Amino acid sequence: MADVWADDHHCFVCGSLNDQGLRLAFTPGEGTLSARWRAEKRFQGYADVLHGGIISAVLDEVMVNLPWKLHGEPVTTAELTVRFLRPVPVGAELTFTASVEERGRRLWRLRSECRGADGVLFAEGAAKAMGIRLAEARPRDVPKGIQATL
Repeated sequence: MADVWADDHHCFVCGSLNDQGLRLAFTPGEGTLSARWRAEKRFQGYADVLHGGIISAVLDEVMVNLPWKLHGEPVTTAELTVRFLRPVPVGAELTFTASVEERGRRLWRLRSECRGADGVLFAEGAAKAMGIRLAEARPRDVPKGIQATL
């Protein structure tokens, strides 16, 4: 694997150029990053229940995008833990939110959650993410003035 990573905008979860992906957009908050998404039938596991792998992928994605989008520091997941609290029904309007638990020199400890429109907590995520080097200076949607660490 190369020492320098590249974002070609084809990520399954957030890639704007991936026609088969979720194409999630992120909204910054006060120390948080969130994304809203409706659970689609094509991503079910058991009948009318969203697949846990999709929930895990989105929890992970909102966490690794937080250091990049809010602090200009790209990271990749080193460890991911997901706790499923209740089944997510297909068709549910979901909000995924991430926050920083601890920030080191290269290691970030992050948390995320998946909630329904009524505030019901469906799943929680925790991750350790390591800083990486990107081939491009900054992602397309990082606010001006924030540069990725190279």
